[in-house]
Amino acid sequence: MSSSDSKIAVEGLAKSFGDNRVLEDVSFSLDAGESLVLFGTSGSGKSLVLKCILGLIPPDGGSVRIDGAETTHAGGRAHIELMDRIGMLFQYSGLFDSLPIWENVAFQLTHYRGMGRKQAREIAVAKLAAVGLKPETADLFPSEISGGMQKRVGIARAVAIDPKILFLDEPTAGLDPIMSNRINELILQVMEELGATVISITSDMRSARQISNRMAMLHDGRIIWTGPTDQLDRSGSEHVHQFVNQLAEGPIKMRVRAA
Repeated sequence: MSSSDSKIAVEGLAKSFGDNRVLEDVSFSLDAGESLVLFGTSGSGKSLVLKCILGLIPPDGGSVRIDGAETTHAGGRAHIELMDRIGMLFQYSGLFDSLPIWENVAFQLTHYRGMGRKQAREIAVAKLAAVGLKPETADLFPSEISGGMQKRVGIARAVAIDPKILFLDEPTAGLDPIMSNRINELILQVMEELGATVISITSDMRSARQISNRMAMLHDGRIIWTGPTDQLDRSGSEHVHQFVNQLAEGPIKMRVRAA
């Protein structure tokens, strides 16, 4: 399938901040229903790729096409329509502290679609139930629930609009192994129910293997390896081997700053 037929096609993405070249010629494409995990060390450009796709940060070069339409510099109504098709789970859930849980979940419904509060609340409660949270959770505030519950709320918000594209930024960060497994199960469940195309960022390789069918490693702003998830351990890349096996020695040299 050509990139023009892909659900998401990223070609030659480049971004610099001053003299710091953060992304260089980043290219990949996903067919509808595929799940790609981007992994790599801190500062490799993973989150920036998502922000460029979302249109939150304009790239210096390259293109992003969603359903065949160029979205790289979408603005105004075009950007609103783009955001209305994408569900996003932020690394730390990104909940609004001043809003009750149900309004957090229904944020896109009320702010982008102009849905009435009664209908939006009903959908929010249903989505909360889908991630295993009781109806009474809807009227609590983020500060009143645990980190694991906040992750579930974040997933409920990400899928509230039944998106066909889902972005997940470190979905299991800071969670214990049991809760991480539960979150992974929820992600797989919503992927199956929605048939969504998914791009995830994670440093949790156990989670990455569970929620993806393709993986790509970013290093120094470039994709240095990509392939099916079941080939991760046979990548032939020393960088991938070092990262996946958490080895101190190898081609990846971490910068350590003195205090």
